[in-house]
Amino acid sequence: MLLTGYFVWYVVSACSAVARSQYSSPNTAEYVSSANLTQDKIEPLCMPSILDIDPKTVVAKIQAGELPSKVLRGILDRFPDATKNDAGQVLNEAFPNMWLIECVWAWKASKQSTAIDTQFDLRVIGRMIEAGADIPWDISYCDAEQLRIRQALIDDAAEELRLARDAVSYESLYDKAKRLDSEILCIEALWDGDTTGWHVVLSAVVRESDNVVTKWLGTVKFGGDIRLFNGAVSPWPEAMHAKEVGSKLADEFKASFYFPSPDEPNDALPNWIEFGGRSI
Repeated sequence: MLLTGYFVWYVVSACSAVARSQYSSPNTAEYVSSANLTQDKIEPLCMPSILDIDPKTVVAKIQAGELPSKVLRGILDRFPDATKNDAGQVLNEAFPNMWLIECVWAWKASKQSTAIDTQFDLRVIGRMIEAGADIPWDISYCDAEQLRIRQALIDDAAEELRLARDAVSYESLYDKAKRLDSEILCIEALWDGDTTGWHVVLSAVVRESDNVVTKWLGTVKFGGDIRLFNGAVSPWPEAMHAKEVGSKLADEFKASFYFPSPDEPNDALPNWIEFGGRSI
């Protein structure tokens, strides 16, 4: 109940931000500063598009009123083997110096959700407005659209949280561990991170013949990097959940439980085997 309330609060907070800050993400200079990058290091991250598409056609479509998500989905339909990042590179080239590829990285394109597509569109449009691009949308459009999709985003977030919790429930993880059919030496919980935020990876360290190997059980992920900026970081719900179910699994299988950083994210710590095969 606590985690569900927290996640809904997280989405509402994200949806209720002041109009301009809500839609316009940090500009390139700000992003470089926050990521400890320099301008000459940005360009190598934006690899040229591998798709045979003239960026000018993308500019023309968007200037004619076709939303960015629709343009990119059209590209993905045309090139079935392409990824969203492949399509995003075309958008990035069409509107240079806006760092639009970062919006693409955060876009959950596989969900086929109108609300999530609209949220992506507003992020892209916000950067375009900030950069002074010639587009047919303004901040008042963004305000109205954000209000329209607010409840749908909350519903999507609640469903995503439910599925995420089901995937790493004690019952689900116990079934996975039981199916390993090997002696479990340790249940391990380690932090990891990607472009969408921090998460805890739960694994079972097992003995197979003369080898000791690590088997993935599940990934505990309930939030995003916005928590680093709004002060809602501690206690991390991922860590609380991982500690609860991990220790319970360890007790059930008479194994060690290893979670070297239960209070804050840290992905630089050794795993159980590297630590010497003992719990702390």
